[in-house]
Amino acid sequence: MFSNAALQIESSFIRDILAVSQQPGMISLAGGMPASELLPWPQLQAQFGKLSQGDLQYSLTPGLPALREQVAKQLVTDCDISGDEIMITTGSQQGLDLITRTLINPGDKIIVEAPTFLGALQTFQASQADILAVPTSPEGPDMDALTHCLETNAVKFIYLQPNFQNPTGFSYTLARRQQLAELARRYNVLIVEDDPYGALRYEGEALPSLYSMVPEHCVRLVSFSKTVAPGLRLGWLQASSAIQMQLNKFKQVADLHSSSLNQQLLVAFLQSPDFDAHIQTLLNVYRQRCDAMHNALSDQLGDQVSWQKPQGGMFFWLNLHRDGNWKPLFDSAIRENVAYVPGAAFYFDKPSQQFARLSFSNVSAEQITQGIERLAQVFNEATV
Repeated sequence: MFSNAALQIESSFIRDILAVSQQPGMISLAGGMPASELLPWPQLQAQFGKLSQGDLQYSLTPGLPALREQVAKQLVTDCDISGDEIMITTGSQQGLDLITRTLINPGDKIIVEAPTFLGALQTFQASQADILAVPTSPEGPDMDALTHCLETNAVKFIYLQPNFQNPTGFSYTLARRQQLAELARRYNVLIVEDDPYGALRYEGEALPSLYSMVPEHCVRLVSFSKTVAPGLRLGWLQASSAIQMQLNKFKQVADLHSSSLNQQLLVAFLQSPDFDAHIQTLLNVYRQRCDAMHNALSDQLGDQVSWQKPQGGMFFWLNLHRDGNWKPLFDSAIRENVAYVPGAAFYFDKPSQQFARLSFSNVSAEQITQGIERLAQVFNEATV
């Protein structure tokens, strides 16, 4: 009855544990969600009066021209582009789906990092792509492994997250970005640059996007879910006109266009002084929460796990020192009313059991400290 793709795709572990994470008394360090109390409802509500009856009508498939131009002018800061290079999507997840539908036939090869974003793996599995994984590190993907894959395979595209990668929180160095741009030119391969967290930098200087370095070999995906509100279901992608033309056909098939009402609301918000103030609030609060998680881990688990403090984004990637793995500890953690994501969920094949992802964005500093204390209790009980 069901398609091969439907039978091959596994349900998302992260989505499946949301119900568990919302149990009374649970401290969830699992889901990578923005802070609920910082969602800009008052600011968005103030913009509703600027909307009109016409905003309830059908709209253009690539998105409202006003929003596309505003994104190009205000949010793309590292290269000079026009609104014609922007497509508005129903979340950046749709952008990922559209580019995969546009480029991939069953059996085509895609390169990903190991580990990588679970939603991307599900999208690629749905297309019945042949997924090749290369190791990654705090500097970026392993260039030797990546080069070997390109030399020995016909690859349709490389999927990368240069800024505060999900799940690791790693951010590529400038040198690695330059190497990746050169590799794309040398092998004439497309890079799909997924960048939902780039605006959430708490330390260091912003680095150029891969798109700005090699636009002829890149599609960039960005989300408003992390910076404005996931409930709007809006994102955007940058791509050449040739790629945009093909994406537009699949966008028509998928949903005709993203919500015109939400797009108009977002235009009004971006043009208001409230937007910059909102982003600054996010940066201030998330920086404090990132520090709180780093300090709590150092105090409670510093002798049992290691990590690299992220310079932005929403995630810590913990490496378990002793033998064993994180998955058996998960049930014990739930009983202690603290949730996390075992790192094995982020691998396509050969999952590593020694890692776990923790998120700090949607919990207070006090809850973070308490949650890490509960996690330390789980560790102590496991070693008795």
